[in-house]
Amino acid sequence: MNVKEAAEALGVHTQTVYNMLNSGRLQAEKEQGGKWDISKDFILEIVKKTQEKQDQGRAMMYATDLLDAKLYEKEQETQADLNSVCKAFVLEFEGDQEGSKLAKIIVEMEKQIQELSGIKNAIKIAMLLNIDAIGDSVSTNEEV
Repeated sequence: MNVKEAAEALGVHTQTVYNMLNSGRLQAEKEQGGKWDISKDFILEIVKKTQEKQDQGRAMMYATDLLDAKLYEKEQETQADLNSVCKAFVLEFEGDQEGSKLAKIIVEMEKQIQELSGIKNAIKIAMLLNIDAIGDSVSTNEEV
């Protein structure tokens, strides 16, 4: 495979291929006359690994979108629950001389806030773990 064919297969400029050849990132031999003979199998392997990285990136974006949607849904549910609790608070507190109903409502509100906070933290941790796992995978593939 020549430089132009390799550039087309990789989707890069021919100068990029020359740079890769000069830095040793591409396996190739110089033919008589100074033209490069680049290993077709090596180029196909690079294309395959690049595609895998792109697929991982798309999967991560999709997972992130799903997590964002679930988080938004849970936030909306929690907000609705908090609104209900606040309405109940207003209605019940008006006749609550001792404050016992108020205390129950406050405890319920605190539970809802803690649940939402826990969900956000769990999602952040999951996303960080997935990003680290993909980063590890990508860095081991970059040696090619």
